[in-house]
Amino acid sequence: MPPRILIADDSLNVRTALHQLLNHIQPAELVDAGNGHEAVSQALEFRPGVVILDFVMPVMDGLTAARKILQQLPQTVIFICTMHWSRYLEEQAAVAGVRQVISKAQSSILVAAVEQVLGAQPTSADSDPDPASPETIAKDRPDPARP
Repeated sequence: MPPRILIADDSLNVRTALHQLLNHIQPAELVDAGNGHEAVSQALEFRPGVVILDFVMPVMDGLTAARKILQQLPQTVIFICTMHWSRYLEEQAAVAGVRQVISKAQSSILVAAVEQVLGAQPTSADSDPDPASPETIAKDRPDPARP
């Protein structure tokens, strides 16, 4: 069964962009929510392994949603992805059990963090050795010490 990732952001454009970025990691079931309240409901229903929450959302903010999700599903890994990063938010998120607060401008950090959590295998393009790399050339060259 592919891992489940919940993406909660009030911007459809942001959710779509995150879908595109995360689809390159490995096959995953992506579930959306448009606000914090929906995020809590979706998390309880679908039990994702990873939740990505915007901080500023209508109805319920991402930090409150993270607390509610983690009360019911303490094994869930939660990231807050926001344009409103601050040291205070990072401290409060850590107290709540959020894995990491990441700026929306740093999507590569978010993708790497999700990859690490999921234990994603490299894509076939990443795992194919570069035929011109020194390591590949050295492997293909016979060992002069061996007969």
